[in-house]
Amino acid sequence: MIELISTLYNAAKFYKNWRKCVGQAPYHVELLVTTQCNLKCVMCNVWKLRIKKPHIEKNEMSTLQLKKLLYTLQRMGTQVVYLSGGEPLLKNGILSLIRTAKKENLRIGLFTNGAVITQALAHSLLDSGLDHIVFSIDAPKAGVHDQIRGVNGTWKKSCPRNTRFKQS
Repeated sequence: MIELISTLYNAAKFYKNWRKCVGQAPYHVELLVTTQCNLKCVMCNVWKLRIKKPHIEKNEMSTLQLKKLLYTLQRMGTQVVYLSGGEPLLKNGILSLIRTAKKENLRIGLFTNGAVITQALAHSLLDSGLDHIVFSIDAPKAGVHDQIRGVNGTWKKSCPRNTRFKQS
């Protein structure tokens, strides 16, 4: 009972302090733009959502809704936005979202497993104004990386593609 009272007290205290921040904007925001993913990582539940709730993709925000959200975040004072997922490069309109963020003077980053990046996509990402890209590489050895990512051959698809940005 004491633990419950303590938890409720801390929640009320947090809420009271949070309410004081009305009008304050988060400096950094991470947006999960899609639940689509080409991997089945052991540490991630996003891909499992599509199995448990097959209709979830229909409830994702559209590219237009996400653009409006970027506009709102910028007006609030947010400075940095990272796009994630699932695999954000599988989201229709991802390059358009990045360009919109840049037009709104936001710093824009992307979390990716890198497995779907082609030379052409690397060029497009660089041309879009992307500020940061974070590749998820879990091990220097293919077997370990693939085991963590849940799909054989992922390391071979992901690691060489990182060098496509050096070439671009």
